[in-house]
Amino acid sequence: MKYLILICRVVVGLILTTFGLFRGIDAVGFSYKINEYIKLLKVDDFEVLSLPIALIFCASTFASGVALLSSIKPRIATWTALGMTLAATVASYISWHYNVIHNCVCFGDIFSFERAYDNLVARASILVAVIFLAIVFRAGQYASYTYLRYSSIMLWASIFIIVIGLYGTFNLPLIDFRPFKEGINIAESMSVPSDAPSFEYETILYYRNKQTNEVKPFTEFNYPWKDTINWKYSSRETKLVKKGYEPPITDFSIKTEDETDITEEVLQDTTYNFLVIAGDVSRSNLKTQTQLNRLYEFCKTNGYGFRCLTASSPKQIARFKIISGAEYEFCTTDATVLKTMITSNPGLMLLKGAVIIKKWHYNNIPTVDKLKTKYRLQDKKES
Repeated sequence: MKYLILICRVVVGLILTTFGLFRGIDAVGFSYKINEYIKLLKVDDFEVLSLPIALIFCASTFASGVALLSSIKPRIATWTALGMTLAATVASYISWHYNVIHNCVCFGDIFSFERAYDNLVARASILVAVIFLAIVFRAGQYASYTYLRYSSIMLWASIFIIVIGLYGTFNLPLIDFRPFKEGINIAESMSVPSDAPSFEYETILYYRNKQTNEVKPFTEFNYPWKDTINWKYSSRETKLVKKGYEPPITDFSIKTEDETDITEEVLQDTTYNFLVIAGDVSRSNLKTQTQLNRLYEFCKTNGYGFRCLTASSPKQIARFKIISGAEYEFCTTDATVLKTMITSNPGLMLLKGAVIIKKWHYNNIPTVDKLKTKYRLQDKKES
């Protein structure tokens, strides 16, 4: 029993600290996931709380994980972990039961389950381990730390996560786990190698017996299509038998206002291309808009691409142009893809060809002069 408790304590502690750390690094991305559940539950008034909830959840999870690993007040840590794990398991159950919010990500974007059911099983297993710890721990079973020292360790563990979470909120995450990280080639990340394994599916055909009214499943090889006297076709179902290769980036496209797809045109351009990422222009921060407008004028004069990618409606875009004075081209891209590209609204991305050279949060967008110096942008006025 002693070793079983030790194993459970260490394993659960490692899982919780890893979850809290990686989710805390990209707290804004985690808040997007929480916001999906808020919309699913139709409590949109709480949408504004998605980021605070994400920060508190990450800090509590990390702190309880540190406490379990250090054997500091394990009973308190276990009950805290129980609350966090129970909430995560309920969220996983919602994903599985309602068949929504697929690809439930566990540790930032470095590890994810392919099916919501698998995520539910994993969370439920952790929950069982935490419940086991909550049962076996008794008051007084903890390391010889003073209460003050215990409080300090837990406090600093929570502050640590909140600080890196806030840093990633007002800048970009310290570590980018997303497919659109700096240095990657978008075109290559969208392609499927010729020798990559393909998806394999199985078709199940359901036929109803005319005599007994019983519905039975058949495969494409043994279904009773000739026996029309005894069997009548009812329905069909396609199941995934084997998962094939799925590229890191999917559903990425850039379309102009007249629905012309210019994705290849942008990715094959050998010059610099600036992309302003603003998923919802109605919520876009306007503090750097003047700077973006100046950058657009420079790009327009010197032959560099400059576009805004958004999922907003034409009416929202037209209103934003009036408010911001933006004269650059607005193109449409899937809202989920835009959230994956950068956790800033607006954010700025610099491409050369299909390679992401640099990304900036709206708080860190450099001036035209700095961009000219660092990336050797040509200025026709100076040449």
